[in-house]
Amino acid sequence: MEPPLRYALLTPGGLAEVCAQALLAECSLRAEIEAPRAPELPRGFAAGRAGSTSPLLLSSASPLPAEALRFSCLSAALALVEHKSFTLPPRAEQIAAAIDGERWRRALVLWERHAGEGGAPQTFRVASVRSGGRGACSSREIDAAVGAAVGALQPEWRVELRAPRLLVLCVLLHTTLTVGLLLPPFSPRAADVFPSEPRPHALRGAQRPHTRPARAAALVRLAALSDGEKLLDPVGGIGVIALEAARFAAVDVISLDLDAAACDLAEENVAGAALRGRVRVMCASAYATGLPPGSIDVVIADLPFGLRHARLDVALLLRELARVLRPGGRALLLGSAAAGGTAAACVKAAERRQPGVWALRGSTPCSAGGVACLALMFERQGEATQLLPKRPPLVVLPSIKPVLLASVLFVVLARVLWARGSK
Repeated sequence: MEPPLRYALLTPGGLAEVCAQALLAECSLRAEIEAPRAPELPRGFAAGRAGSTSPLLLSSASPLPAEALRFSCLSAALALVEHKSFTLPPRAEQIAAAIDGERWRRALVLWERHAGEGGAPQTFRVASVRSGGRGACSSREIDAAVGAAVGALQPEWRVELRAPRLLVLCVLLHTTLTVGLLLPPFSPRAADVFPSEPRPHALRGAQRPHTRPARAAALVRLAALSDGEKLLDPVGGIGVIALEAARFAAVDVISLDLDAAACDLAEENVAGAALRGRVRVMCASAYATGLPPGSIDVVIADLPFGLRHARLDVALLLRELARVLRPGGRALLLGSAAAGGTAAACVKAAERRQPGVWALRGSTPCSAGGVACLALMFERQGEATQLLPKRPPLVVLPSIKPVLLASVLFVVLARVLWARGSK
């Protein structure tokens, strides 16, 4: 009996289980799927870009259909060479030694079946990414060692850096290694380790900071959108989340952004897309959308963070979302998981500034661009009039710092003593 065909489907970091359920449901697959648990990172290590993807390991008796390889939640599809965990962070020569000749042959045969290529000499490139922190080797050392191993297995092949016919992708997350051959319809990019994500049309404005399409598609599944719902992305940018939502379900979507140039690009992206739902682009502030109260069923937002973006006032954002969401509506907000990051700020603002308005229903750890994030699912509670005051009180006694409080008491006491002494 022939051994099963082995695939590694790379999904947005931390969202592998969501993507696995959606893949089985939407593509009607008959395959064994495993979502390996990510390794524990010791102090001083960061997941980095290696943590921006999570592999799904599939075993199938027959090649996966093209529909599965084009599934919108995937960052890449690989013919799996090896998925292995080491006791300690491996050295480059250990990684190269993990490329077993028999597993390599099976992966290459699978690649040829999907690519339609014969046994003619190939050009190839090795691209690797590893987690941050002090490791046993660098990405360049991994590239060189794996390249030498491939050259020994396929001596007639030559290296081509810009436009290889085959890409060998290596992802090393601390002690866990995934090696595979990139399958179509994904294609390698000269300027990036990870491939471009195939979509029915080219994405205009992709050079601007934006949500990766696969992550947007996974967030749409996590939000459990249904046909007929009205969706708002209050920080829509070039419209990626809106496009993925309207492809997935027959929903009415509003992509809103204050940047007029981003809105123009979003309009172009919507005009060139084949969608199940409808998308409307609005140029307005997320703090004052102008939408009618209670007119939105779902909010999905990849909240901006980092030096490229203006600081986000999450209290004002939540106030406006509470106004436009109907009671029982839900808001899926993706934010940085760092202490004092946007995710923590959202929870704090919901609990302290709008008590009784929001209920936190879920928190999913994930990764965006190598940054640890949380996808927070809030449910809108109560009546639409239960909102944050426009201006919080300027002075609240419990919030006064001890030093300031002591100073005020000292001045009051001094005035009392001076008044008594002057009588």
